[in-house]
Amino acid sequence: MGARSAHKTALITGAAGDIGLETVRCLKRDGWVISATSLELTDSLASVLDDTDLAVAADVTDSGQVSDFISKSVQKFGRLDGLVNCAGASSVARYHEQSDEEWHKGIDINLHAAFYVSKAFIAAALELPPADRSIVMISSLATLAGGANPAYGASKAGVCTMVYNMAQSYADAGLRANAVLPGIIDTQMVRKAFPGERYDRLKKVASARTPARRLGTPNDVAELCAFLLSDKSSFITGQAINVTGGFELVPPIGEIK
Repeated sequence: MGARSAHKTALITGAAGDIGLETVRCLKRDGWVISATSLELTDSLASVLDDTDLAVAADVTDSGQVSDFISKSVQKFGRLDGLVNCAGASSVARYHEQSDEEWHKGIDINLHAAFYVSKAFIAAALELPPADRSIVMISSLATLAGGANPAYGASKAGVCTMVYNMAQSYADAGLRANAVLPGIIDTQMVRKAFPGERYDRLKKVASARTPARRLGTPNDVAELCAFLLSDKSSFITGQAINVTGGFELVPPIGEIK
């Protein structure tokens, strides 16, 4: 194990994605050092990291690669203080039209990978000196509303259940766990799922029914993740927190026609 870093260390999965990358930016601003992983390491990710950080290309649906990433993080920093699991994927499919292949793919990246990462983080953290630690898992409003396909909503609901279990099981070890549930966020994942004019229609309709009258941004999600990793949220654990602009709310009863 390397010398223990003087700065808190956060592990970010899916770090090259829109929400992951913005989370890295927010945490760097707040003084964290970063251990980042993504399927591919991009120039955009490299541009926000520096020599104090670590970047590892890994497929987090492979538990062996996850264990290697965690081991490299502990070796470099000598500590683990926070985890933000941003790795995920989605597509659009009606319930009876989702293929078995797409179902398994969605469950693998959104649920299995989330389990592998959080399990490995906790196991490694318990071997380190006691400390206050925080895990943030990106779930989705799809846990409440179904989502664009059945695998996505089911897998993201499972993430929330894992959060509740972690919060119950490891509080005595100083570990908190929370889920962040984004609504419709302007990301490349959403644009890929709704290409071209379909995205334009989605943006128009969703913005009109959202009290905030806009889609969310990656920064809207990242700022909450940064807060949940910070000491300012020390009394918050086992929660599933929406970042939706109020999209899930029905209109005021007096305005329903």
